[in-house]
Order: sequence, then structure tokens, then C-alpha cells
Amino acid sequence: VALTLALGPGSAPTRLEQAPAGSGLSAMCAVVTAEAIADSDTAFRAEATGIDGDVVTLTVLDALHGEVGETVTAPQGGGTAIDGEPLRFDEGSTYLLATRDGVISTCGLSGEDSPELAELYAEAFDG
Repeated sequence: VALTLALGPGSAPTRLEQAPAGSGLSAMCAVVTAEAIADSDTAFRAEATGIDGDVVTLTVLDALHGEVGETVTAPQGGGTAIDGEPLRFDEGSTYLLATRDGVISTCGLSGEDSPELAELYAEAFDG
């Protein structure tokens, strides 16, 4: 499953992957910590502003760490919201997303924006 980041006006998008459903990464999730989030290559808050088939468009609201463009496209995750599975996006919802080595972090490191996750992101990135 891929995620595309547009790095700026006119720039070529960067393609990132999500761990496949049922992979070893999704089978064993550790406790979510600010330290694990801080180890991300990029981290950002974005709103799902459109869903066209299996492609989700997200508008970046805050770039928290690393370089990310104004919009991101990502494939829609599966129908289950199981920790460690590829993310399922809902139009109008806001997400905190982290990536590492070109892969969207799951296991609670990325997900729908919540006070608890936002607190961990703030701790991870001093803000």
C-alpha cells in the first residue's frame, strides 16, 4: 500500500509504503511512546479532504517533523481498524501520521488525531 507525499509546488511526489496487512510489523505492536514517534523521518497532521475509490487525498495542516508538501495522497486501508493494519481514512477526519524508511508507521504511531496521540507527538517534537 503506497502513500505519496508532494514535497512542494511542482515537485515530483515521493512514494511511501504501508506495511501489508498481517505482516510481522502489524502482528506485534509495542506500547506507543514519544520516543518511537520521534524516530520518524516525517510526522504531520492532515485532514482527509477527499476519497476517490481507493485513493485518499489529505491536506497537510501541520508539518511537525521532516519535509512534507501541502497535500498527500494515500491508498485507502482495509475495512478493519485493527492496530498494526494499514490505516483506513474517513473524509473530514484529521490524522497524525508518521513515516519511517518510506513506510507509514502503524501500531498506534499514526492514526486519527486524539488528545492522547497529539500529546505524544508534542512530546516527541518539543511542541
